Amino acid sequence: MWATDFMYPKKITRGWKLLIEWKDDSMDWVRLSEVKEAYPLQLAEYAVANNIAHDPAFNWWVHNTLRKRNRIINRVKSKYWRSTHEFGIEITKSLQEGY
Repeated sequence: MWATDFMYPKKITRGWKLLIEWKDDSMDWVRLSEVKEAYPLQLAEYAVANNIAHDPAFNWWVHNTLRKRNRIINRVKSKYWRSTHEFGIEITKSLQEGY
C-alpha cells in the first residue's frame, strides 16, 4: 500500500447499487454513480441519515455536497435580509411590520 492511500480518500462508486422506489410504486436497482449524478443532495442526506456517509463510496463527496447546500441557503438568507424594497414598494419582514 502506498502512503497516499491513507492521505486521500479513494474516489470510487463501483459495486454499489441502490434500491429506488419511484412515485408510481415501482422499484429498481440503480447504480450509485447514476443516482449521484441525478440526485446528489438527496443521496447525500440519505447517506448521513443511514450512517453510511463514512463508507469509501460516499466519504469523498458527501461532505462537500452538504457544505455546498449550506452555502447556497446562507446566501439566499443574507440576500433576503439585505433587500428592503422591491419594485419601489417596501418589503415587510414580519407580520407586525405588515400591519
